[in-house]
Amino acid sequence: MNTYRHVVSSKARARGFGSARDRARVALDEALAGVHAGRLHALSIAEESADLEPAVALSERLRGEAEHIVVLGIGGSSLGAQALSQLHDYFTPSSFLPVHGPRLHFLDNPDGPTMSRLMTALPVARTHYLVVSKSGGTAEPMMQALAAIDHITVRGNKSDISKLVHAVSEPKDNALTRLARAHGISVLDHPADIGGRYSVLSIVGLLPALLMGLDAKAVRAGAAQVLADARGGRADALLDGAAFSVSAAEAGLNVQVLMPYSDRLERFAAWYRQLWAESLGKNGRGTLPVRALGPVDQHSQLQFYLDGPPLAAFTLMTVNQSGSGPRVPSAIVADPSLDYLKDKRIGDLVMAEARATYETFEGHRQPCRLISLEHLNEEALGALFMHFMVETVMTAQMIGVNAFDQPAVEEGKVLARRYMQEMTPKDVE
Repeated sequence: MNTYRHVVSSKARARGFGSARDRARVALDEALAGVHAGRLHALSIAEESADLEPAVALSERLRGEAEHIVVLGIGGSSLGAQALSQLHDYFTPSSFLPVHGPRLHFLDNPDGPTMSRLMTALPVARTHYLVVSKSGGTAEPMMQALAAIDHITVRGNKSDISKLVHAVSEPKDNALTRLARAHGISVLDHPADIGGRYSVLSIVGLLPALLMGLDAKAVRAGAAQVLADARGGRADALLDGAAFSVSAAEAGLNVQVLMPYSDRLERFAAWYRQLWAESLGKNGRGTLPVRALGPVDQHSQLQFYLDGPPLAAFTLMTVNQSGSGPRVPSAIVADPSLDYLKDKRIGDLVMAEARATYETFEGHRQPCRLISLEHLNEEALGALFMHFMVETVMTAQMIGVNAFDQPAVEEGKVLARRYMQEMTPKDVE
């Protein structure tokens, strides 16, 4: 099964690529050994299914009861689910309209006016809240959850809290599980050995997918196939990917640009950005992930990418959309300068521009790779999730950092909590 094709440009293979690929083989073997030994549950969970049963049961109930579901999570507790949700609807990045079932709203970036307006606009009795926090103490989703409970109490009925609020957290005593016990809120278990940014294949990502009517087992099947291919010696994409990233960094290119040519991969690029930055940016190492979107960012970023200082390596992603979208009939094209648009569809233009961008990078001797998919569905997206998680783990091993911690962000959390405690009633009026 080949759900995606991975091609590295000749420029990217020119300098240090071979040496990096040899090291990538060692890193991949280490990652596969970790999966086999049970140390990398974030990856091996793709080969499990029993844990999905409570998520399926909850999703079936909510799809029958809820008109709206507000997901309260931040970072890895939200971005993977958003990327999956774009398989159904991709017009707005924070609010998705499914084919059937409730509408999902992801409040992953806390903002006072936004949350107030959304809660006021949604019908209290038909709006459910899903609170996602591995630690059960993250400030943003916890404060949002408390605000939602107060809103239900004031606008609806306190007895509705247990019906309208649901939670995902580690199975231990923490602020979220204590809040859940106090209000009779059901809690699904977040795997204790899977960190937030690696949790997309757990119920953190798959429960919202189920609520959208997606096939969670197909997501995992696509991810599991990447592992199976790697074990079977079919690992060129993973080896080339890690070698591409590391060799570019060793050549002084400290930025990695991910640029999908598909609206349905816009949130995937946001998921990748957190995964890459938080896993690799340590001890003065790592590369800065930048997300772009084609074709729109050809008109905002491409000039710099091609003619600015050499800072970055580029990953383009395409989903075959040739022959899709509105067609321009030749009869309405009166201007000869537009003849090249006759009888073409919008998707044809997107594919032509993606090809042109890749070849332009080659012509400007910019290191680039192309990941192309014939179809974008649950299986294909699961494969992409697994590819980039394994590539990240391999890259971390190659540059000598821990892929799974994030020590530098803790200071800011401590200070934010202190400033909240120091605020007086007058400060918040």
